Amino acid sequence: MFFSRTSEFNDALNELLKKPKHGYVNCKEDIKNAFKDQVFQNIWQWPDVIFHQDNLKIVKLRLSNSFLKVGKSGGYRLVYVIFNDSEEICFLYIYPKSGALGADDLKDSAYPNFLKKYHKEKTENSLIEINFEEW
Repeated sequence: MFFSRTSEFNDALNELLKKPKHGYVNCKEDIKNAFKDQVFQNIWQWPDVIFHQDNLKIVKLRLSNSFLKVGKSGGYRLVYVIFNDSEEICFLYIYPKSGALGADDLKDSAYPNFLKKYHKEKTENSLIEINFEEW
């Protein structure tokens, strides 16, 4: 199983992490905890699929915010693409549902744009690999 992230995800994550007083300091750890010890086929079966075509899915995963002690409904939304044939998962975007930077749901047009940016960065070999042991 291979994990990576786009520059857009990286920018969104860094924006959250530089606002510790707003309660987003555990964001990376919350993401890591959601995926650690999971086997690929379990992740492939997770709900909240936004788009599914052949061996590709775009998923909007609901994550709890462990710092604010809010459940999934008030936590984060992690948008990622998953490929069944290559067992690749790439994080595309993250945003909080609550707190000072809380946002409403994304517009439907955002998801194809995330996928286009993923393909561009994949072609340019500029995706950032994630090693959860070091992340």
